[in-house]
Amino acid sequence: MEKTKSNSHIVLNCSSNFQSLRIEDPKKSSPECENNQFPQYFLRSIPDLKRHFSLQEKIGEGTFSKVFKSKLLKNPTKSFALKCIVPTMKWDRVANEIRYLRDLGGNSNIIGVRTCFFGSGLCVIVMPYFPNTKFVDFLKDANGFEIQSYMKNLFIALEAVHKHGIIHRDIKPSNFLFNRKSMTFGLIDFGLAEDEVVLRKHALSARENIQFASPALSSKSAIKELVATKSNFALHDREGIKNPVLIKKRTYDDMATTPSNTTSSKKVKCNENFSTPVKRKNPAVIPETPPKNNVDKKEAEVKPRKFILKPSSISNPCACYGKEQICNNCLRRFDLAAPRAGTRGFRAPEVLLRHLQQTTAIDVWSAGVIMACLLSRRYPFFSTFADDLTSLSQMMTVLGSKRFIKAAKELNQSIIMNPKTIPPLDLKKLCENLRGNNSLEIDDSAYDLLDHLLEPNPRKRLTASEALMHPFISQKT
Repeated sequence: MEKTKSNSHIVLNCSSNFQSLRIEDPKKSSPECENNQFPQYFLRSIPDLKRHFSLQEKIGEGTFSKVFKSKLLKNPTKSFALKCIVPTMKWDRVANEIRYLRDLGGNSNIIGVRTCFFGSGLCVIVMPYFPNTKFVDFLKDANGFEIQSYMKNLFIALEAVHKHGIIHRDIKPSNFLFNRKSMTFGLIDFGLAEDEVVLRKHALSARENIQFASPALSSKSAIKELVATKSNFALHDREGIKNPVLIKKRTYDDMATTPSNTTSSKKVKCNENFSTPVKRKNPAVIPETPPKNNVDKKEAEVKPRKFILKPSSISNPCACYGKEQICNNCLRRFDLAAPRAGTRGFRAPEVLLRHLQQTTAIDVWSAGVIMACLLSRRYPFFSTFADDLTSLSQMMTVLGSKRFIKAAKELNQSIIMNPKTIPPLDLKKLCENLRGNNSLEIDDSAYDLLDHLLEPNPRKRLTASEALMHPFISQKT
């Protein structure tokens, strides 16, 4: 996928449920997007939308979109969910979301997409309407069977997504719809989803452009450079010195461009006869999502260059390495450009530690946080307002510091903290204390599963497929 010039657009290679799709580059956000005129703004900008749908009440809202329940004008008995994406969202994220909904949706508890409307740089995704039970209401009196069923169906959805090498990246209760009466489920919102192989390639590129360790300093200069108010266990803004070698390398990389290949899209009639005109000028075609269990092993197993694997940052570290202060020389180093997208309170430790090679394991951690909410009847379980460091400290308070320090070491990171050791809490006793008088009869294997989901080391954390085989999930109740 590649950006074209101004007024660029994308054509999806559709296989079903679409006549055609096109996305224009988003325009600057209109003031009408920020107030109660939001629905009218979309209806005015996309005339085809008004001819087919009547927008009802708002049923969801996020940073980059608002979701409305809508009636089909020619058949008012049919309801749909219309996701209106604000113009400020990056066009490639919009394209990716539609792609994943198209290729993965409709099966394995993943909500599909019926069609899309585009106009004036705006996008509306039409999905089946799902009558959702509010998680906070479900949380109050969910029984053991319902918790088991909820987690099982969540892992079914994650297993399907992960088998295609896709990281959802925003697993949380509001993105996993649940109807308590019908016991039906639906995973939504792939706006932050990423391809694992592409992410690994970006990670390698980022590592090659990062200076891992400051040169070893003499003892005298090291003492002068130490700053008492700064801590190694903190994320600082780097500024000032620019490395001319790195600048030269990036400039060279920028000059290496290759022409993009485009293919024509298939026209398939939509079930509801929705249509969107297609501009034929310079389309950028979105490729199909890799089929199940068909991810290229050579691409998936991208190996870092040998010089990256050498422990130069540890064998020849800066004088401030491992201490509670950080020197000015290290403060001026480049930031580690690791992905950090996700919802606070649900992001995995490796995301907070800015580990470059993130995997589908981050979704499993988020599922573990949801399970902790269900077992403790507390939502949120971890604070959704805390910064990265506070979030890590909350995790260590519950799970103990030793596991986190060991996990960080395996990820080539270091954690310096005071006190040096925090003992782990018993998860069963913690959940019972948080529930108070609100009792819950559930098998002890639930807490064992929770402990394996909240494993700080992503390489040791259960996968979605392994979670489905855990005794708590697989047992019949």
